Amino acid sequence: MSLLLVATLLAATPEADDVVVQADGTVLHGQVISCGDGIRFLPNGFGEIHFSPESVLAVTRTSGEACVIRRPRSVAGGVAALVLFPVLGSFLGGALGVQACHGDGGCAIAFAASGTMAGLLVGGTVLVLSARSTDEIPLPQAYARRATNLSPGFSLVLRF
Repeated sequence: MSLLLVATLLAATPEADDVVVQADGTVLHGQVISCGDGIRFLPNGFGEIHFSPESVLAVTRTSGEACVIRRPRSVAGGVAALVLFPVLGSFLGGALGVQACHGDGGCAIAFAASGTMAGLLVGGTVLVLSARSTDEIPLPQAYARRATNLSPGFSLVLRF
């Protein structure tokens, strides 16, 4: 009899688990396996799920550590920043040089070179700013608690 009572109490006690809040507001309990390019999550009673960073609003880990994700970087953005801006600057600098120098070829080339340098500065700045905005981002903590005093084997999630 006492063994049955202990088994019932153990089944009713909530296990410490991680909480994931999806973008649609769904709260899942289980174990966060890893964070990074996405969130690998093992829900209670189900198989492993891989969430994209955009589909998760918040994560709370029982260990208290933050779930840090990395947003993907665009290779096309880097190419545009370091190739497109200098080429555009060269053309604009050359056009300004032709207008300002009235036919002096050396002066127009100097304007084109300065336009290229300005394009490199602008492109490098855009590249650095975009890299900073896509670095590691800690997800906010999900504030969810389980109310387990309702009945054995039943739990309710309360969100605040």
